[in-house]
Amino acid sequence: MNDKGVYDKYLNAAKDLRAKILFKIGGDRYACIYKGATLPDAIAFYQWDSPESIDQYGSDPSYPPIYRDLVTNVERLEVYEIAF
Repeated sequence: MNDKGVYDKYLNAAKDLRAKILFKIGGDRYACIYKGATLPDAIAFYQWDSPESIDQYGSDPSYPPIYRDLVTNVERLEVYEIAF
């Protein structure tokens, strides 16, 4: 993450479009047991209403300008699906 302020701006602007944030932690609050591993700057868990709501998030007309803030600030983004 190049600028946490820009990322926070993205999160705030997208809050009405995306799922509920269940958990968010900064990279300075955890450690990795693997030597030489690259630690992420942040980890977040989101709860979506349905699989369709994930698709709707990115296709909403108000999303492209918000997305630009994300991609200009984040070097790598990994998304994983966890089902309960």
